[in-house]
Amino acid sequence: MELRGTWGLRPGGQAARAAASPPKAAARPARKEGAADKLTLSRQALDYLEQQRQAAWEKKQEQLQRKLDESNQLIQDLENSKEQSEAMAESMKVMMRCLKIAASIMKGDNVPSEDMQYLMEHDPESFRMAVSLRRQKDDPEDVESVLDDEDKDSGSARRADGGGEAPAVSAPEASSGGDAPAAE
Repeated sequence: MELRGTWGLRPGGQAARAAASPPKAAARPARKEGAADKLTLSRQALDYLEQQRQAAWEKKQEQLQRKLDESNQLIQDLENSKEQSEAMAESMKVMMRCLKIAASIMKGDNVPSEDMQYLMEHDPESFRMAVSLRRQKDDPEDVESVLDDEDKDSGSARRADGGGEAPAVSAPEASSGGDAPAAE
């Protein structure tokens, strides 16, 4: 690296001659292999550079922390949505079981008492509607329970805790409209 000053040039063409003439190789000192340029900085300049480096490092740390907080928030949101979807799926299962039980009751079939108890606990309005809309059948079918073993176990545990026994609803008592003959 070589720097030249222009302060020694005179006006009137000497600058053009100086630029046109090739520099003499002998006038330049030979550069040693591996020699490096040196830079000397004052203490004030070093302090300024250190402050700049520290500020850049802090800014980078703040950006990383912000990204980490955002990713943690996204993970939390995903976990919450997963929990919500699982709760919704369970709610839908309960609703489907209740609909199947209510449909069997309305058709006039013989529904297991555990299923009737399940419907009363989880959807009392559907239970009342199903019983009030129950049709009379001459030969009612015995319907299998739509409940899992877990649902049956949890229902029996509630009854053991004082939940009571499932009510015995027969077709004539439920319809009490007087149109259908009483059969027991």
